[in-house]
Amino acid sequence: MAVAQLWIVRRMATYHEKLGMLPLRRDLPRVRRLYRAVSLVAGWCSWRCPLVVFLFGLAVALFPRPLWWQVTCDTIIAISFVLLFGSFGFSAALGAVLAKRPDRWFEHVGQLLVIFGGLAFASIGLLGVWAFLSSAFHLR
Repeated sequence: MAVAQLWIVRRMATYHEKLGMLPLRRDLPRVRRLYRAVSLVAGWCSWRCPLVVFLFGLAVALFPRPLWWQVTCDTIIAISFVLLFGSFGFSAALGAVLAKRPDRWFEHVGQLLVIFGGLAFASIGLLGVWAFLSSAFHLR
């Protein structure tokens, strides 16, 4: 049994090594530091921000609502949305900038598409926050 498990672990390790990510460029140290910081925020927000949104949305719906309570909860929900969408979008865009790719035209097209997609994901978060806050505070 142990031999079979060891073979499976070795097989999986070699398979995942073959699927490894592209190496990152070393000539952009500031962008690498920014990417590391943004990806740490994205990892931290991956499950915490949806949990915060759920709990504060539930708190606004269930408890008596003085104005300061509703404003505080809606602001925390909006900040959580911006953190979640912005960090994942900027992480994808910076990852595309930092990935070392072969010098082919379709690699450049793919890189531009990932950058635009990451920025679009971040902008979707900002538009969602604007729509949420405008409906919460009747800003129209």
